[in-house]
Amino acid sequence: MREFRQRLGRGQERYWMIDLRKDTVITSWGAVVDGKHREHGHTEDKVQPKGKADTKAFMSAKENAVFTHDRAIRKKTEEGYVELGLDGKPLLGGAADEILHARPLPKNL
Repeated sequence: MREFRQRLGRGQERYWMIDLRKDTVITSWGAVVDGKHREHGHTEDKVQPKGKADTKAFMSAKENAVFTHDRAIRKKTEEGYVELGLDGKPLLGGAADEILHARPLPKNL
């Protein structure tokens, strides 16, 4: 289970969690209130195979689930969510002290 957080105004935080089990992508989201998760929603999406069998474009259910999982994580990081480590601290450092123009900016700016 991977957890991401997004800081809102006035010290509020949102959380978003994602997990991959076989060919099922499980997500839950909500707010962090007094250090506890208050869940607002939860989904369990069973991913199906994609494409025509025996072609180059075919993806098995497991491969498609991994693709969907990775894409969802990329989209959330573009929205400004930051992944938390096992110790509860962000994996990426704190505030950036310079802007790297070679990398794309988050979409939430």
